Amino acid sequence: MKRSLEAVVKQELHKVDHMPEVDARQITDLWALPLKERWHLYRLWLSIYQKDVKAAIMDLEIQYEAIAKRIEEVRLMEDERILKQAKVIGMTTAGVARYRKLLQEIRPGVILVEEAQEVPEAHVVTTLTSACQHLILIGDRQQMMFCFLLQHRMHPDIAQILTPHIYNKLNNQNSVEEKIKGVTTNIFFLDHKHHEEIMHRGQGHQNLHEVSFMKSLCQYLIYQGYRASQITVLTPCEGQIVCLRKCMPKSTFLGVKVCLVDEFQGRENDIIILSLVRSDMEGQADLWKNSKYIGIALSRAKKAFYCVGNMTAHSALPMWSKILSAASSCRQVGEALILHCENHPAIITAVSKEDDFLKVPLGGCLQPCSSSLSCGHTCSRPCHPNWDHKCGYSCNAEDDTWLTNPPMSHEQDAPYHDLTRPCGKPLPCEHTCAYDRGHSNACCCSQKVIVELQCGHQQSVLCHVWQKREQQPIKCMSRCEARLICSHQCRGKCGAPCVPCTKPCRTKCYHQRCQRSCLVACQPCSRKCGWLCSHYHCTKLCLEPCDRPPCSMPCRKLLRCQHPCIGMCGEPCPGKCRVCDADEVRELFFGSEADPGARFVQLADCRHIFEVRGFDSWIAAPEESGLVGMKACPKCDVPIRQNLRCNRVIKGKLHELEVLKQKATVVLSAQTQDMVKEMESKGIMSSFVPPLLSTLNELDVDIPRGVHINKQITLLLQLSEIRNKIQMTMPGFLPIINYQLDVLTKEIIQANGDRVLEYECQVRRITLLAEAQKLSGKYMYPQCSPAISAATAWEHEKLDAIITDLSVMPLLEKDVKKLETSLNDIARNMKVPLSMKFLEETSKVAMNFSFLKLNHWSKCSNNHIYYNRGADGVTKSEVCNECFKMRV
Repeated sequence: MKRSLEAVVKQELHKVDHMPEVDARQITDLWALPLKERWHLYRLWLSIYQKDVKAAIMDLEIQYEAIAKRIEEVRLMEDERILKQAKVIGMTTAGVARYRKLLQEIRPGVILVEEAQEVPEAHVVTTLTSACQHLILIGDRQQMMFCFLLQHRMHPDIAQILTPHIYNKLNNQNSVEEKIKGVTTNIFFLDHKHHEEIMHRGQGHQNLHEVSFMKSLCQYLIYQGYRASQITVLTPCEGQIVCLRKCMPKSTFLGVKVCLVDEFQGRENDIIILSLVRSDMEGQADLWKNSKYIGIALSRAKKAFYCVGNMTAHSALPMWSKILSAASSCRQVGEALILHCENHPAIITAVSKEDDFLKVPLGGCLQPCSSSLSCGHTCSRPCHPNWDHKCGYSCNAEDDTWLTNPPMSHEQDAPYHDLTRPCGKPLPCEHTCAYDRGHSNACCCSQKVIVELQCGHQQSVLCHVWQKREQQPIKCMSRCEARLICSHQCRGKCGAPCVPCTKPCRTKCYHQRCQRSCLVACQPCSRKCGWLCSHYHCTKLCLEPCDRPPCSMPCRKLLRCQHPCIGMCGEPCPGKCRVCDADEVRELFFGSEADPGARFVQLADCRHIFEVRGFDSWIAAPEESGLVGMKACPKCDVPIRQNLRCNRVIKGKLHELEVLKQKATVVLSAQTQDMVKEMESKGIMSSFVPPLLSTLNELDVDIPRGVHINKQITLLLQLSEIRNKIQMTMPGFLPIINYQLDVLTKEIIQANGDRVLEYECQVRRITLLAEAQKLSGKYMYPQCSPAISAATAWEHEKLDAIITDLSVMPLLEKDVKKLETSLNDIARNMKVPLSMKFLEETSKVAMNFSFLKLNHWSKCSNNHIYYNRGADGVTKSEVCNECFKMRV
């Protein structure tokens, strides 16, 4: 008997099933439980106790780990304090890996590795820190297989020239990407045909042309704000060193380093200028055949590298031929270096000799500075990039402060108090002119009137604008009231194309709320549906239509006011009481609200209440023919997304919306491809568009991503059309604007999110710049250039100022609009209307987002959802593309 009881106890103790906690709470008499249920209850208690013990152990484990981590930190701090006092620290490579964190704190500047041929590459990399300035590997260099592929020092353009000719492979990581001020490129090989000279007394060779050019280039870079210590001049000839030091006085060039290539090994500087000196390669062929020597000469620069020499002669050497070929493919070899004014980017200067720098006397251009000084005068110096302004009058003031409020000039001869009185002239609209006396414009009514537009909205407009409505239609400024496919209202302007919605999704279930944008497909919930009451419960998943009916039994709960609930069983109690809120509850809508036994349902989206029987009949009523979208509150038209009573209908509608989002993406992709084909038929194309189209056709692309790609493609096509039109009308202007077009193209391709909208303003800026240049006639064909008369000379001066302002990258939208207004005024005064044809073709195919409107989607008799282009009455209604049937 005892053994059998022990066996039973052991068997029960090994079991893991236990009583649910819900059932355990309902037990009132423990002794009344059968033996089997007692064991179930015991295992429940044991499970609860084990959970508490495990939680306590977990807390103690966390505390232990924190204490152990703190002890380790204290030990490392102690080791760090001791090791920082040492001059030399010896470690094995294994010890380096173990104490790497400690090594990072010590930050050794010099690391020496003995028997490096025996040390794996990974162990050597482990020893390196951000503070390492010198790594010495001692060993047989033929056995060393290290391959350091990352460079952090030089500009990527410089590194590109070195690979694969000097280094087999070199990747840029956190390298210098600063653009050199005043020069269009960070690396350039300047070719010339001036031969060298042999110096007296056998001091070597010198090239006076290169010396004079490099002297002027150094002076120009110093004008840009670079310190003399940031510039180094290298040359392979000692005679050139003597000539350079003689021609570059210390008073001006103090700090500029001038030395031989060999002497500069292991050193670096921001800007390197290399003088090749020799055109006759005899005696230097062996020197320039050495790839190590070439690597030293070409890899010392961090930010910019400029080489001056006879590139034709040096291209005969194999290594130089490869380097110059690579540079030529990047347009970095030529007979002139291109400079640009930092204050007037549209002004560029090509320099190939010393005299060319006279066009940039102070590092800017030949235009006057004209900066306002505190003495009331303007700076008398030519344009210069720094703030060293000087007054040319007897006050001899020097100031670097701009006047914020310069005095205004008044052209009127009448007293000021007379000019500020109202004009008062009677107008045909029965108003009087409200402008000040002395105004130059024709009298027109400036009174505001409330009018009704064709769209039905009322708007306040100026009276004279309303009188000209037939010649110039008035744009409605009211908000668009169209319902979008996401059930939100369009946030755009009335009459303008609808804009994609960016609001968060409002879909919510028992377990979660959708965190995505409303036009992005919702993440379906795969948990069990939580709709249950004491009479029914749903057995489906949350994403599936419910399989239970709405409960018809009344709710038995009491409200806070202690009156009975007026809702239904299993549903949230309405926030209204039949007694306390009698007027609101009994307000007739469906007709049965005043019945004493009427029950009500409250919509969570808008908080309106409805009588249950009338609400059920309204929900079950057949929908309007072909209607797509969520059911909306019959009182306020707010879409119904959360209501248990019509849960099945809501889930069906949500599924329709998800299908609609997918099909809207397909329509967006098709319209974008049609736009690209139409532009290609007109010769407008871009090599960057096909990759974007491929991305647009991917399955995981949603509407916001598709709209983003569409805007990128549209902007790229606009830039392509601008480039084509400039090539046809102003070919001389194309090389100047090409740089801005290339930069803007790169930024558009890499833009994310709403950044694309910023570049629409920059495309408009470039269009206005092209219009201004065309108006000036500077780059037009001679037979097309407008003559500059005395009457238009002043307008041309203002036009040059506008061209300078439009050349700045980038400009704010308000500045672009202001410059556009000024440009229109100048064109009107010159009686030469702006053509506005640089975007003539792309402006005709603006993307129509009407497919985002809910009324453009219909449902056929087979419940297929299809896009109906004729929803606005523009074209005839279309049929379903799945079953070829008309709407229901």
